[in-house]
Amino acid sequence: MTPDTPTASSTPVVEVSNLVKRFRRESGAVVNAIDDVSFEVAAGDFVVLLGPSGCGKTTLLRAIAGLETPDQGAIRIGGRAVFSAADRVEVPPERRDISMIFQSYALWPHMTAFKNVAYPLQSRRGRKVAKDEIARRVRQALELVGVGELETQYPGQMSGGQQQRIALARALVNNDELVLFDEPLSNVDAKVREQLRFELVSMQRKLGFSALFVTHDQTEAMELAHRIAVLDSGRIAQFGTPRRSTTGRPPATSRSSSARSTRSSARSPRSRETAWSSTPRTGGSWGRAWAGGSPSVTGWPRCGVPSEESSVARSPAR
Repeated sequence: MTPDTPTASSTPVVEVSNLVKRFRRESGAVVNAIDDVSFEVAAGDFVVLLGPSGCGKTTLLRAIAGLETPDQGAIRIGGRAVFSAADRVEVPPERRDISMIFQSYALWPHMTAFKNVAYPLQSRRGRKVAKDEIARRVRQALELVGVGELETQYPGQMSGGQQQRIALARALVNNDELVLFDEPLSNVDAKVREQLRFELVSMQRKLGFSALFVTHDQTEAMELAHRIAVLDSGRIAQFGTPRRSTTGRPPATSRSSSARSTRSSARSPRSRETAWSSTPRTGGSWGRAWAGGSPSVTGWPRCGVPSEESSVARSPAR
């Protein structure tokens, strides 16, 4: 089920350099949500940002998308600087030529599936697309994700899995080189999640886009990724490629997740073990745990970085 190895390219699709993002708590304490992070995503690469809640993975993704303004560092997409604190460059999200899929689907409730998917083609500045071309590309995207028959339905008339397929079609319709995923499968049930993982790998292999995928699910990361970056306290504790193994135990944390991973491995011979092909970059507890085997969910550290559920004031410290 694992995607093919990405094709080497001289220019990374994403290049993050020494990125820092700070938040100030209501008490006045400053927290580094992103703490001097640097990494690259190659053309056709599928990189997963993995870690427990509150360790900076979503903040990092949002910074790349342009939805958060970092305090230091630089971001380049397709060789073009979209953020540089030193040069005072900040390209708005709509001009970064990327697509993003959210955990909450983020579909327009008053629009049909067709109109939701067509929206990016109709709203991009400087790129007018003919109506017949929009219709062709929208229907092609809907068929690709398996919901062509739902084009006249509204989000409220669909299941969670169907809504997420519509969101995926909307992300793919622009043919952007980079697609960002913010825990897109966490709101669907286990069977649908497993099927969507399989289909996502197939589509990424077929279309060749680069993917940056955020998740806290270790099994999901092992099944999807070419490379996995384990985040701990706003830093990349470990970054490497899971090794192939036909006998390795799935990185499960319970009997139910082990059973799901076993079924997935049975469907594809490319099962993964929890070892990495690279060594930890830092001594973070989460990185050390992964170096020797998968950590238990209850063993994840409390990183102290603001999460979506926290009461941290999201005003940056300057």
